[in-house]
Order: sequence, then C-alpha cells, then structure tokens
Amino acid sequence: MVDGRHFKNRYIAISQHFISGTLRSTPLLWLPVLSIIEPPALRRKAATDKLVDKIVKHDSWPIQPDILKPTIATTDIREAAVAGLATS
Repeated sequence: MVDGRHFKNRYIAISQHFISGTLRSTPLLWLPVLSIIEPPALRRKAATDKLVDKIVKHDSWPIQPDILKPTIATTDIREAAVAGLATS
C-alpha cells in the first residue's frame, strides 16, 4: 500500500519540476539579488544619509552643531583614536 505522504511529496516534486524546470532550490547567495536587496554597505550609507538629512532639517536638535560644525577637540579625539588603532 502506498503511503499518502509519499504520494503528496512526489506530487509536489513533480509540480515543482513542471513549473520551474528544476527541483533544486535557489542558492542562498542569489536570494538578495533576486529579491532586489542592496548590499549591506549601500544600505548603511543610505540610512546614514537619511539620518544626516533629518538632523539638518531640525535646527533645535542639540546634535546638529556636532554634525555640521565639528569642534577641533572632537576632530583631535577621532584622529587620536584612529592613530591608536593603527599603531596597535
């Protein structure tokens, strides 16, 4: 006697083969390409640009001077941090 699940699985496999011409699933590396998802670096840049635009539009936000006119002390701290990473 034929098991009902076996028949159902076989029927699905035949249908997949008929519709797509293949039984193999799409490789995971191709899923972002096929679903039109941008690479992470581009998504991060877009999110950063959106955040900076939002900050620029709001004059009353206390973070705006830090973004638009960074102080010398802030710049020195960043340079020291980068230099510390480069030497270690």
